[in-house]
Amino acid sequence: MVLTPKFEQNSPPPLKQKKDSYGWFLLLLTLSLVIIALWLPFGFGLTALLEEWGVLGSYTTHGLFFIVDPSSPSRWAIHASRPLTVFSHAFAYYLDANSFDYWHALSILCLLIKGFAFGYLIKQITHSFQWALLAGILVIVYPADTMQMALRGLHINLALSLVLLASCFFIKGSEIKQSLISYLIFCTLAAGLMFAAINMYEAAIPLLLFPFLIIYIKEGFQSSCQHLWGRKILVISWIASLLVYLLYLHSINSKINTYQINLIGGRGFWEFLIQTPFSKLFSVGALRALLGGWVDAFGMFFKEFGAYGYLYLFLIVSFIYSFVLLAKSVSQKNSEDINFRIRELLRLGMAGFVLLLAGYSPFLLLPSHMATTQRTFLFASPGAAMVWLAFLMLIAYRARKTALFLGFILVLVGSAAQLHQFHHYSQISTTQRTLLKAIVENFDGEPKDKTLLIIDKTNQLNYVWMLLIPNLQGALSYFYNHQINPIMVCRYPGNSWQLYAAKPGTCIEQENSWSFLSAKENEDKETQPEKTLLKKDLVVLTIEPDGKVIADPALEGYRHNLYQGQNETSLRFRNILTEKTWLSHFSWIWKRPASDRFQWSFGNWWGLENPIPGNGWQEAEWLVNNFQHKALSWKIAKEANLQFSLIPSADFYQLRIRLVNIVNERVRNSLQIRINDHEVPFRWLDPKFETDIPSSIELIATVPRKDLFSGINSIVFRSDTVKEYYGLSFQLASIKLLPKSLNSLNSDKDKT
Repeated sequence: MVLTPKFEQNSPPPLKQKKDSYGWFLLLLTLSLVIIALWLPFGFGLTALLEEWGVLGSYTTHGLFFIVDPSSPSRWAIHASRPLTVFSHAFAYYLDANSFDYWHALSILCLLIKGFAFGYLIKQITHSFQWALLAGILVIVYPADTMQMALRGLHINLALSLVLLASCFFIKGSEIKQSLISYLIFCTLAAGLMFAAINMYEAAIPLLLFPFLIIYIKEGFQSSCQHLWGRKILVISWIASLLVYLLYLHSINSKINTYQINLIGGRGFWEFLIQTPFSKLFSVGALRALLGGWVDAFGMFFKEFGAYGYLYLFLIVSFIYSFVLLAKSVSQKNSEDINFRIRELLRLGMAGFVLLLAGYSPFLLLPSHMATTQRTFLFASPGAAMVWLAFLMLIAYRARKTALFLGFILVLVGSAAQLHQFHHYSQISTTQRTLLKAIVENFDGEPKDKTLLIIDKTNQLNYVWMLLIPNLQGALSYFYNHQINPIMVCRYPGNSWQLYAAKPGTCIEQENSWSFLSAKENEDKETQPEKTLLKKDLVVLTIEPDGKVIADPALEGYRHNLYQGQNETSLRFRNILTEKTWLSHFSWIWKRPASDRFQWSFGNWWGLENPIPGNGWQEAEWLVNNFQHKALSWKIAKEANLQFSLIPSADFYQLRIRLVNIVNERVRNSLQIRINDHEVPFRWLDPKFETDIPSSIELIATVPRKDLFSGINSIVFRSDTVKEYYGLSFQLASIKLLPKSLNSLNSDKDKT
């Protein structure tokens, strides 16, 4: 008698093995197509935006480093609690120091791993490739977070991908029964990847729950406990990944105040616990993750795309979704979702909700985290996707076609949200490239002992999204391949010398020097210059309102080398700062704003702030409601301005401005508005209660065409500031300058 080995008895039948291989290939192919569709309109044109410039500047001045510890450069030592925080950036830089191509390649790989690993975990639960494909797509296009497509989130995306991949190895290891070596290998892989994810971004810690929840969904509470009890090495090694990290944190606490310690602010455990607003887990975290993100996604779908954009979306999503429908043929008929019992669906929904809350919980530490959607919902998205998947599968019990149609709609609007997010960051990147190109073309980085003074007539530099001085210094150090001396930025009009998180001061040109004055604390007291620089110690560069610099003939040879040379500066200039023609081929996707009107807000969608083309404004902040969120900015100077482009088409324009939280009547009565140095008479409208901004009021005015320029225009707000109220005046919510019809003009005259 021939004895068949036990391993062979448990091996999958050839037909099932073949179907599974086909199913996994289909999952990989489908997710690859999703990612290609997201990158296709933009190529690899997106560059650094914020901290990435600082990372590159540090690599230039301190050399390449992959790990952060207390001995790292001072800017990074505070992040020693995240030893691998720059690993992904360093790896991309190591592969190619002169472009962002590998940053994009790693971002694509992260999304592919995230989608495939999540699809694998859902396949283990549902035994259906169709639901696995839909889940993998959903977790990639899930719209709750607004930082997935920015390169600044590379390490966070990688950390999440490693968590999901580690969970896959955990589940695989928990199923091994025969081979001890294979079991130990999967234990090591699972724990090692989880440890790497935690060291990269500590928000990964709550997702230690993920594989336990997957087993719970499959087997129920009692059976899952018994199952895990028989896998002690796997469970212990998984938990050890956190314990080793905590030991590391304890070892560095005496050496440096880490970023996380500063967040806690010296509070004791019970004080910290009491002060943490856990209710925000539901009113902000769960609401945004389950519903609010989709509300914004539908809004983006209907408001941001042109006719060809809809064609692009429908074509790519229909093509991709056909693979989801095709996947039904490779699922086992006796294991299809029709046999996935109601109680298992409930467990899927509940486990997803718990995972959602766990993924959002680390961001309860700071109010500023709860006021944004950038990075704060990435770790909540897998749990939220599981809740939606449970909902769709529940519908599929009675109406499978309806469930698949709803899945198609979710994929469609989710893709629209990711495309718009990519487009938003690409627009910021394009503006940054224009300004950096103007600087690098007209300043050769020498002499190194002089200070660069930039006269910025575009009125954009030195804001968070437009090259704050530390990021600008990092960017220029990177392009010139050596450290750049401190940089000064003076914004025109307004002669504003605006420091981050402070009231704007003034820059004054004198005969032989430039003086930089901090904001006056007392109007009656003369302010002494905080800094005075002799002109012989300065290199002055003026960026005109159109973003260009009048070329210095003495630098023609230097500019020729930028376009033809092979040194680091030349390669980086051509690869990063020259015009990306690829973007112009897909400009037809987006709804284009009319050139004969100006409509402004500091952000249209929660978490996606617009760069501010003016001075005298604080960085935008969000008024967070249930679904309608408004970006507002405080006026922090006596005179604040905004610049805008316009091609007038009507004889008269109507100006409507919405203000919020006017500090007092003195501020309101002192308000004056000018457009291009022309006084604008206005009248206040009767206050109306608005649910999105309760304390707002509008003013209205008529602006004749003769007061407007064809090109760059400027609107100036002048009013008192209130010293006792932090030197603030009011918050600006929106501006609308629209062509006015003759009928509405006569109607306004009748009212007055």
